[in-house]
Amino acid sequence: DQYKPYSMANQVVSIFAGVKGYMDDIPVADAKRFELGLVGFIEEKHSNLIDAINKDKKVTDETDKALRAAIEEFKGLFS
Repeated sequence: DQYKPYSMANQVVSIFAGVKGYMDDIPVADAKRFELGLVGFIEEKHSNLIDAINKDKKVTDETDKALRAAIEEFKGLFS
């Protein structure tokens, strides 16, 4: 939303999910709900990823693997 900007780490999570193909099978009508849900899920269940992205200022190989697993976990819950 216009007046609710994402933190840098949340932007990374959102962009990562999009460019790595995790949203390719999400209907366009559900894309915003998926994105908001994913960011909230990562913040709540995998805050260590947010911390790592903020600390390293990039997605390391370790963070990449953990982020992929977390996104897959969320996709399994998304309906």
